[in-house]
Parts: sequence; structure tokens; C-alpha cells
Amino acid sequence: MAVTQPETLTITHPGGASATVRFDELPATLRSEILRQPFAATPSVDPAAENYVLLEWEDGWKEVFQVDAGCTGIRRYYVISRTEEVGRLSLDHESGYPMLLEVDRRPGGLSRVTFGETFALAPERSAREGKKTDTWFSMTQDGDATAELKEALSAAGGDESTLGVVAGRRQQDLDDFLATLAY
Repeated sequence: MAVTQPETLTITHPGGASATVRFDELPATLRSEILRQPFAATPSVDPAAENYVLLEWEDGWKEVFQVDAGCTGIRRYYVISRTEEVGRLSLDHESGYPMLLEVDRRPGGLSRVTFGETFALAPERSAREGKKTDTWFSMTQDGDATAELKEALSAAGGDESTLGVVAGRRQQDLDDFLATLAY
């Protein structure tokens, strides 16, 4: 399943004037930003059928992202360093075009990624081009983070706050992910 998309967006001005536009006609970045807002979130009908990526940092911080249902696996993870660092997790997609998930929080400190399987990340090689440095990370299988979280949730008597997982992009993604752990 994918995130439920609104059909229209209506803006009402003081005095009663309003404008309505089809949601799919808005720019992709605006649609994404609107869907991040709590008022636009709708719980998943079947959270266990959704695709989630769990990112874990060396300091214990964990973030979860819901990704498109067409994503089939992890292609690679790399960090681009210019003035700032940006991590990019490339996911294989059934369309043939990879989906990129940007990692803004300490991209070089990402230690594990879970999408179906859990992988430990380690810097493998770097290439410098002008003021830009690209660092590619190797991925090796490393346990099962989802099973670890389910076990921790059970041991905590269902208290989700003990897991230390936060929403990466939308609070609804986290809520749906936690619902899958409760199954």
C-alpha cells in the first residue's frame, strides 16, 4: 500500500473566496510537505503490508521511514560531502528507477539499515572530485533489527517509548511501524 493521497486541496481566503486544485497537480515537493503534516495523515489500513526503512546511528538514535510499496531492496548507501554532508540510501524499485532516501542527520555516523534485512554499514572507499568527496559504504548482514525491536517492546510490556525510535519524515510512518511491531 502507499500513503493515501488526498484528491483536492482547498485554500479559503478571508472574505470567503476559495481556490481548489487537484492534489496530483501540485509540485511533488509541496505534496510531500503537505503529507508530512499531522492534519493530512491517515493511518494505514494494513500497517504490516507497508514497507519501512529503519535507520540506526552509532549513538543509538533510530528513525523509521515508510517507503513506496514498489521498493524491493537496498542498492547502496553513500555520503556526499561538500560544505555539508548528505547521505543517500538507494533502494531498488520495481519501476527500474531507484528511490533515494536522503539522510541529513549525521550521515557518516549511520551504523545499520533495515529494509527487509538488517545491514551493518562501514566506509568502503572514497573519491574526491574538486571540493566534493563521495564515500561509499559496504553492507554486511547484521542480525534482525525488527525482531530485536519486537522483543524489546514485549519486554517493556508494550511501552513504545522505551524503543527510542522516532519518525524520520512523518509521525504517521512511526505510528504505523509501531503497530506492525505489536502484531
